[in-house]
Amino acid sequence: MLFRLLFASRAGDKLDFIVGDFGSVGPDFVWLDANVLQVVAGTAVTCAPDKLPCGGTCVNPFTREATCGGCNTSCGSDERCCDGVCFDLQTDRDNCGYCGRRCLSPTPYCVAGQCTY
Repeated sequence: MLFRLLFASRAGDKLDFIVGDFGSVGPDFVWLDANVLQVVAGTAVTCAPDKLPCGGTCVNPFTREATCGGCNTSCGSDERCCDGVCFDLQTDRDNCGYCGRRCLSPTPYCVAGQCTY
């Protein structure tokens, strides 16, 4: 007998689905955090299109600092993951204070997470 399991998790305003096919023994799952489902026993899980399989878990490589851009990459303690790239939100003029906030003229510089001149 084959089991098909469908899991849904809500991350902000987005609903993510994870589907896995497993043999006659159902797997055990553990949610490591809001974005990571880990298979404890059983076969590998199939991840949603915006997730990446990393060692039996489905991770978000676009916003999760521990897997920013890939399985074996992580951001520094003072960086945040924005679309799969680590940035210092305190000084980066294209991600100032939060991801995607650009500092433009007349305040083209990012200092302490604020656009300034």
